[in-house]
Amino acid sequence: MMRVDGHLQAIVDSMDLEEKVGQLLMIRPVEEQVRRLHPGSVIVKDEDVGDNIESARRLVADLQRVNAETSSTPLWIHGFIYRRPWAGPRDGEIAERYSVTEAEDLCFQLGRTWREAGLHNYPSPTVNVPTFETCIMHRWAISDDPEVTVDYTRAITRGLIRARCGTMAQHFPAHGATPVDSHQDVPVIDLDFDALMRVHIPPYVASFEQGCTTICTAHLKCPALDPDENNIATTSRAILTDFLRGRLGFRGLIISDGIRMAGFTRQGDQGATSVRAVVAGCDCICIPDTDDLAEHVFQALLEASLEGRLPLERLQEAALQNLAFKDWLGIL
Repeated sequence: MMRVDGHLQAIVDSMDLEEKVGQLLMIRPVEEQVRRLHPGSVIVKDEDVGDNIESARRLVADLQRVNAETSSTPLWIHGFIYRRPWAGPRDGEIAERYSVTEAEDLCFQLGRTWREAGLHNYPSPTVNVPTFETCIMHRWAISDDPEVTVDYTRAITRGLIRARCGTMAQHFPAHGATPVDSHQDVPVIDLDFDALMRVHIPPYVASFEQGCTTICTAHLKCPALDPDENNIATTSRAILTDFLRGRLGFRGLIISDGIRMAGFTRQGDQGATSVRAVVAGCDCICIPDTDDLAEHVFQALLEASLEGRLPLERLQEAALQNLAFKDWLGIL
């Protein structure tokens, strides 16, 4: 876990159960949901902002104002923005156009721009090493060369962290090692443990070493890390807690990929699967649409907490992770 001081524990202890559950939600910028669900974070997309960065500032200011009506804890804002001129190039383009040193300086400036807009988490580095043309977000990937990917992962992470902007390594683990996109189906990583550790895991480790703050889980099966066919990485304790936290030592915030994706929805009810994800070690559930799915997930997590299927200790740990990130950002 990120550093958790006593004042963060005191904040969690002062929350009621609904507020603790809300901290685990990343929802869309819907004012009524922000008021009602006490979310820890909001995901902002291209369609929410304009070509002028001032539109992002206004949106974030409005969201924080609305949130303050019912919560004493500010939101952290994840930006999934990539088509606006101020948002910066994707990682693959950075690796093509800039040296490693230039990439770090560019990402430092991007991080400063992001924070000036009120945004807290940049959707990079994309550390997937693509071994198939059809892998997820192939054009975002840094390189199909693992060593190049490691070098630019370090630079991108280092630059953003210098600007005190959050970073998101994605999509864990090894989503580049399958031709199937988890937006459309449930991928399976058909590699043994040694191959994973040799090619696909080093970019994550490189990012962690530079202070990566968040990670995006992949909705895929990885038998080398968890042979249980009922689990995708997002719902796997073996992958998220034992391997990611235990073996790799990641201490940041673990965020699910969007739960509208087929890799997630094909596991069953999205509320029930979200409960499984949190129990497994996921700290934040990304709900990328403006309908009532956020309410459904909130109720599922709340009921699981009341019934003991989601242990209070795990709920509080996840809430603390979100608060620790906000503390690192300097917004508490």
